[in-house]
Parts: sequence; structure tokens; C-alpha cells
Amino acid sequence: MTALPHPWGRGLYIPNTKIADQWDRADPITHTRMVLQAIEDTKVVFARTVRLLKHWNCTHSKPMCSWNIKALCLARLDEPMPLINALQSFFTYAADETDKGQTPDPAGVVGPIPLNMPRRDVHQRLRTAKEYIDVAIEHEKAGCPLSAQHALHQVLPELVPDADGTQEEAGALPRPSSRAVRPHRDWGSPPGSSRRPGPGETDTMPLWYGIQSSWWAPLERDARRHFGDALQHTYDRGSLTYKLTGLDVIGEPDSIDVRIRFHADPPYPTYGQRPEDFPRVHAKPGVPSKHRYRFDGALCLWYPLDPDDRRWTSSKGLLDLIEIVRTHLFLEHNWRLTGDEQAGQWLVEDAPHSIPRSGAWRSSRRHKQRTAAGPGPRPPH
Repeated sequence: MTALPHPWGRGLYIPNTKIADQWDRADPITHTRMVLQAIEDTKVVFARTVRLLKHWNCTHSKPMCSWNIKALCLARLDEPMPLINALQSFFTYAADETDKGQTPDPAGVVGPIPLNMPRRDVHQRLRTAKEYIDVAIEHEKAGCPLSAQHALHQVLPELVPDADGTQEEAGALPRPSSRAVRPHRDWGSPPGSSRRPGPGETDTMPLWYGIQSSWWAPLERDARRHFGDALQHTYDRGSLTYKLTGLDVIGEPDSIDVRIRFHADPPYPTYGQRPEDFPRVHAKPGVPSKHRYRFDGALCLWYPLDPDDRRWTSSKGLLDLIEIVRTHLFLEHNWRLTGDEQAGQWLVEDAPHSIPRSGAWRSSRRHKQRTAAGPGPRPPH
């Protein structure tokens, strides 16, 4: 690669056609010297830790670039230690530093290292990983290796197989106390949430699919890359909500905000589908539509009893769901333009508005409770 020495300062100018200036200033010689020294000082622990952290980064929506990881490691790892302790040290330090601001260039040549997503989201991911590492270490010390492995799997899902702790292990684990994992990106309300626990509740979230990074990281990865800061998330007790600002839809004069909410225990029927495969999606509330649920105005995006290949499942990712929503909103717009209830045209094949009246689809415990007490929500439309 061609590089030019800086005419009056340290470092080099390196070509970069992706930025307006066309040249990046850096000091790769100093960076390489610092990394090699760290590898020697830590007896290769530095290199092995960085390799694990790159895996964590790739499986958690790539919140930061590889050089940012190395720069944080350079400030923290300077002696040999077990890898689990190196990971704990990194995540503790990285979470604290990211909370303060961006990481400075270790060589002092250029400005702070940019992040790949909003700093708040990066900080939450680092805190989440730190808490899982803490739990893994604590459970290993308590003689519960399977429980420790389960916690470590959340950080390194493709390197560490998941495991279920035995009943004996559960009895050996410490009871929740001040060491309990605090609410944050994976375990509860986001930082700054004003919600307080109700009677009989604790300040930690119940363990459900929405707080497991092995579920939400691949779910949102492509959508984060595509929409950037326009896609935000929030937690409430037992629910995870994604809010997308400004979705462009063909034919609509203005962009549309979309809300997608996943529930641990949905307050609506899921028709036999898993809760994670049947979120509630809202957009353009109150407009006429051929395909929305009457009782809450959510978009009816697919026939619930269709096989997996004809409806969305969480394994297909949030970006795929958003594109289904975009198409649905276009179809609604065209239907309204061509006569809505009188003669509106729905341009693709659609399903009838009825569901077989069988108890098989009442999979939500909350829906069962509501039905037992009186009439529950009606089937679609």
C-alpha cells in the first residue's frame, strides 16, 4: 500500500477513498511496535484475548472496530493472566472508558477512534459482556461449571457451546443479592429508565429470550448496519421494543415511524407460534387498512398458521421483518388510493380474515388467564 510521510509531524498519510479527504493520518509503525511489546509482556495473552474479543464483536453487531479493541487492550493488558481474567479486565475497563467518551489514539497522532454505533449502545454491550463474565467466574468458583459455561456462551456464542446447569448446581449457586446482574441492555431497563419495581418485584429482569445476546445480537445485526442511529431499542419488564424512525415507503409522501415489540409472555394470542416469532408491529396508527388487528391496530403481516417459509420468524432477522413492514405499508397505501373498503386493490395474494376456532393457538399464558375471566381479544380482523 502506498503511504506518504507526514510533512511536518509524526505518522503517515494512507489512501482512503471512503472519506472526503481521501487520506487517513495514522502511525502504523508505532501501533505495531506497541502491539508486539504487549504480546511479549503478556506472554501472548494479549493476542489471544484480542482474538476472542474480535469474535465477541462480530457476534454482537460489531459495535467497535478491531483497532478500538486493541487500543483498549493496550491500556489494560500488560502482564500474563488467565484468559477469563483478561476478558473481565477488558470489559470492565472498556465499559468505564466508553461511558466517558471515545478511545484516544494510543500513538497520540490522530483524534479519537470512531465507534460503529451510538456510544450509549456500545457502552451497554460492554457492560452486558462484563456482567456475564463476572457471573461465569462466580459460578465457576461456586463449583457450577455448566452454569458458568452458559454465562460464557452469551459472550462467545460460536466458540463456547451452551449448557444447562443441573439441579444440584442451581442449589449451590449464591442467591440473588447486591451481586445480582443489574438491569441494562441484556438484563432489564435501559440506563436512565424511570420505572421502579412494583410490589413483590425485584430490580432485575426475568430471564427470557429477549435478554439473551445469543438471540438479540443476530436478530438486530443487519438492521443496525442498515439503519444506524435510526433504529433504537428500549426495555420494559418482559418486553423489548425496537423503534425505527423515518422508514421510506413507496408512494407515501412522508417517512413512517415503526414500532416492533417482543414480549416474554405476549398479552395477545400467538396462534401456536413462539413469542419471539410473533412480535407486535405498529405504524401509522388509525389509518384504514384491510389487514390490521382490530383490538390494537397492529399490522397483520402474515397468516399465523402458515408454515415457516411463508411467514417471518426471528431467525430471519429484524431487517427482513422491517422489509416486510415496508411492503405491507405500500400495499396499504395502494389499497386506500384505489378505493379502500369499497374497491381497494391489494396487489398480492392475501389470506382470509378468520382463524380456526381451536384452543391450540392460545399459547400465551396471559391470554389464557384473560379468556378464563371473560371474552379475550378476537382473532385477526
